Amino acid sequence: TSQAIANQLSMLAKSHQILCITHQPIIAAVADVHFHVSKQQSENSLEVCVEKLDRILREKVIAKMLAGEENEGSLQLAKEMLLR
Repeated sequence: TSQAIANQLSMLAKSHQILCITHQPIIAAVADVHFHVSKQQSENSLEVCVEKLDRILREKVIAKMLAGEENEGSLQLAKEMLLR
């Protein structure tokens, strides 16, 4: 199912701007640009950070999505997924 959604989003993105929030590496891998969103909460405030990822960070984030951690196998698979 995730692959079918990724294919549809990829086709739709050729003529439309798509903003997609996902935890699915298959879907994330078809994106042209990746952002990492994180938040830090203290007692009195909430800070949200948005960071545009370069190629290396994209690989690392997708590797973590695949395996829960960054290791040699997940990094290799992430690199292959991003080449497609």
